[in-house]
Amino acid sequence: MGVKCRASFFLEDNNLIPLLWLKISFSNDDISIRAPRKEFTEKLGYEAGDIVFNNNCCPNFMFDDDILFLKHEALSLKENEFHREFLLKNKNGEILSCNADIKLLPEANEACFNIYLHDVSIYKHETDRLRALSDSSEIAMAIICPETEDIIFSNKNSVFYTVDKSIGEKLSSIAIEEIKDDVDSSIHKFINSPDRDSFASEWIVKNKNGENLPAEILVVKKNSKLIAYVRNISKAKVREGVLLEREKHLQSVAAAIPGMLFRLLQMQNGETKVTYISDGVKEFMGVSPYEMMADPYILREKMFRPDRERYELFLRECLLGRRELEEYKGEINYYDKNGAMRCSFVRSSPERLEDGSIRWSGIAIDITDKKRVEEELEFLAFNDVLTKLGNKRWLLKELPVKLARMKNKSSSAAIISIKPDRLNQINATSGYKAGDRMLVELAKRLRENVLDTHLISRTGGHKFAIVLHDIDNKKHLKERLDKLRASLEHTIKIDKYEYDMTVSMGISMYPKDGLNASVLIANSESALENGAEKGLGQISYYNKERTDKIQQDVSMRSRLKRAIENRELVAFFQPQIDVITGEIVGTEALARWITNTGEIIPPSMFIPVAEEYGLTSAVAEAILDDACMWNRRWDEKGIASIPVAVNISAKQFDDEEKLFKTVMLRLEETGLPPELLELEITETTAMSNKEGSMRVINRFKEAGVATAIDDFGTGYSSLGSLKDFPVTKLKIDRAFVMNLQDNANDIAIVEATIAMAQALKIKTLAEGVEELEQFNILKRLGCNTIQGYLFSEPLSAVEMENMFMYWDAKKAAKGVREILPEVEVSQTDDLFL
Repeated sequence: MGVKCRASFFLEDNNLIPLLWLKISFSNDDISIRAPRKEFTEKLGYEAGDIVFNNNCCPNFMFDDDILFLKHEALSLKENEFHREFLLKNKNGEILSCNADIKLLPEANEACFNIYLHDVSIYKHETDRLRALSDSSEIAMAIICPETEDIIFSNKNSVFYTVDKSIGEKLSSIAIEEIKDDVDSSIHKFINSPDRDSFASEWIVKNKNGENLPAEILVVKKNSKLIAYVRNISKAKVREGVLLEREKHLQSVAAAIPGMLFRLLQMQNGETKVTYISDGVKEFMGVSPYEMMADPYILREKMFRPDRERYELFLRECLLGRRELEEYKGEINYYDKNGAMRCSFVRSSPERLEDGSIRWSGIAIDITDKKRVEEELEFLAFNDVLTKLGNKRWLLKELPVKLARMKNKSSSAAIISIKPDRLNQINATSGYKAGDRMLVELAKRLRENVLDTHLISRTGGHKFAIVLHDIDNKKHLKERLDKLRASLEHTIKIDKYEYDMTVSMGISMYPKDGLNASVLIANSESALENGAEKGLGQISYYNKERTDKIQQDVSMRSRLKRAIENRELVAFFQPQIDVITGEIVGTEALARWITNTGEIIPPSMFIPVAEEYGLTSAVAEAILDDACMWNRRWDEKGIASIPVAVNISAKQFDDEEKLFKTVMLRLEETGLPPELLELEITETTAMSNKEGSMRVINRFKEAGVATAIDDFGTGYSSLGSLKDFPVTKLKIDRAFVMNLQDNANDIAIVEATIAMAQALKIKTLAEGVEELEQFNILKRLGCNTIQGYLFSEPLSAVEMENMFMYWDAKKAAKGVREILPEVEVSQTDDLFL
């Protein structure tokens, strides 16, 4: 028969009311439990139905080790009394630490024991924390019971104090006998003061060796306990003595600084005495400290009179209470031992004495050299070293002042940016010294011909700026500009060479073109740069619309560069239809820009920017890459095995080696067969470098890549030139197709082109076909292929794939567009899948 045990669990409570009753039989794993009291529920959060047991008969609020321990003790009955720490878990998973006093009561065939659990979680937490903090031998710590005022815990690490032997004693046990009563009284008052959270003092305490030491005491209230910290301050007291010695040392050092320490006594009768002055006064003013203290008027005479009067007024107002007693800080000029004017920075602090007089303690430091450097830096900060004119920073400081004076006037002001023409050529041919001489000469001429009331500055590089105010009207301004220009533009001789100086000007007007100084300057410089595009010697006025257009282009350029990097440029495809069979025999890849937000930017907005800023090659390469990838996908899936035509820019064509490597690399990376790629070059590009074009086209032909002439009819090429090109297709420009049904001349041109292509065994493709009548005319004239909105606008790759699968060639052969089922398209679909 197995031994049974019965357990009563008690948590700390005023009346020790049982919170839970368990009856456990370890022999047959039989466990019964009465409903827990509400106090148990409040402590641990469990209701009766929440308590479950595992295979070790362990309830979910206890740990297996504790249950196994009870089982062992119940079975062995070796001891009838013992102590044990238990860990309990509340319903939230938090751990409650308890100390248990256990008594076993043997009975027939079973063991009964009572467990009284005392919650020590808070105490244990504080104990662990304090022990972690008590590694330093400089600090002793203790926990004090507020009710008994006894020490109930202390750290064991202190080597200075006897705290570790004071459990059950008052905190005063660590103090020397003479102050024990005062310590007890202070602690008692602190404990019984509800408004105080901490108590601090300094005591003399004994260390464990019986030595008296000064200590700093801090007692704080926390979690219904008192925590006392005791810190040895012996070293701090020693440091105080060292500081006194250092102060004496610093006084001797102060005598050697480039200035002087002083103390003045300002008496009620208005007299001022020098009660102390350091030896630095000898170097400072050329007199000894004794002379200065004997005759305070020497100090007055050494000070620059306006500065002295200002300083004495400050002292007098402080003495009479007309201003608050405050520290004096300021610069005072004085005469040195050689009679030269120098500058000092004076700082002195006041102390009002009992008799009403004021003692001023301060220091005077010579800052003459520092001021000289500051003035030089000030000059460099606001002036141009080469021309000695104010710089752009100076202009930004002075122009707002000038504009403020004009605010209520009816006249205007002109901000004029000026730069000499061809200065870069002079720098390149004659050197930068020659260029600098031209800038100096231009600055000289500006000074001679611009009134002092106007502003002149060199704003940077080759640019100058002048501000002409009181401009009545445009005629008045033009007269002044003509006069200024005439004074600037005449020959300048540099070394043995003579140069005709001409200047360009950009002008912004206040208040029309801006109210802010920086805006007006920027607008005049913008006008100057815009005028430079027209040639030399230009006078250009700020034009907001043009500037906005340039800013938009610059912004578009930055966005376009990022779009290329982020693969936002994708290929859209327009099908090419055989006019006889109606089959799709090719596609043309066209550039489209789809931003990350889904915005579609048309080619008309970004292609001109790409051409202006040299990004056409990058755009063409992005479309080539996308087109090859999609055409290979369609070929592999058996959807379509037809060539895709990709436009090659003129810039790409200029570097034939790079172009050839780029195309062949794309074919290799995508796996697209060469015969499924067709390169399109414009007629103008082909004819601009006939020999190079033929060489590139032949090279691609040998590699299996076909070439077509795009926009044929616009480049004025001759039959003799065309017959030498190994191209496979001529694309008749849309300009000859759009009015085909109404213009006999266009029909004649298209018919001649088709006949010529047939004679040369070159296929023809007509672009821009939108009307059925155009389709029928082209079919009658013998055109092989057409492309245009009659059958389809440019489509995304997913839409093009849909067209392949649902295309009706019989309808197309009659010029009828097939209505295809809609397909859902997203930007992701147009990228790599």
